[in-house]
Amino acid sequence: MVEMGDYTVHSSRLGFGGLYEGQCPMASAHADALHATPRPFSNFEPGLTNTRQHDKSTAAIYAKYASSHLIKDRKAVGISKGTYLRVHFKNTRETAAAVTGRELANAITYLEDVQAHKQCVPFRRHNGAVGRTAQAKQFGVVQGRWPIKSAKFLLGLLKNAQSNAEVNGLDVNELKVQNIIVQQAPKTHRRTYRAHGRMNPYKGHPTHLEIILSPIAAEIPAASEEIVGGAKEDKIAAIEDIDA
Repeated sequence: MVEMGDYTVHSSRLGFGGLYEGQCPMASAHADALHATPRPFSNFEPGLTNTRQHDKSTAAIYAKYASSHLIKDRKAVGISKGTYLRVHFKNTRETAAAVTGRELANAITYLEDVQAHKQCVPFRRHNGAVGRTAQAKQFGVVQGRWPIKSAKFLLGLLKNAQSNAEVNGLDVNELKVQNIIVQQAPKTHRRTYRAHGRMNPYKGHPTHLEIILSPIAAEIPAASEEIVGGAKEDKIAAIEDIDA
């Protein structure tokens, strides 16, 4: 009961009756929450940017791709991986698509040329508002760019995969880029400050990368006999029979 001059107010009318006796449900729930065991943090692991030790169960989860999931002998290939890399996903995806399938030496030379603006990266999928360049003609498109940072990250992972393949006993001169897996990492959230006290989101689009190098497969020999036949040849033969 609280006395305020000529007024007498009962605490039960204010909803605080039995606050310390545990009779108020809201107060009891609040007290239980304060003394409860703290909840664990999220399982988010920022990869190479964090120096704390994490349990293996908190590792990043990747989709299972056939090119990497079906590899029975991982000693027969060279694999390199990078997680939460601060490089644009869309530019990296287009650069990886331009490198996939090339021989290792050719891929390294191409990425070095991209950094020197001697060759461009053709943009086929994420090509909105991408300028045109004559260097894209050799790829059969008109849009191209020179994503230097994406080329730098891919070049570093290629050389790392080359070293891993060499450790596995593979001939580095007989390797090709079997596949490059590019996945979107969780977006980073920052803010930029505008005029008149406003703020706008300033997000980053990091990337997960995985490169697989494999030995160059043996070429299929050409057929020794010339294949003769087909609809056109059969039609010509039928006309000749009629004329005869």
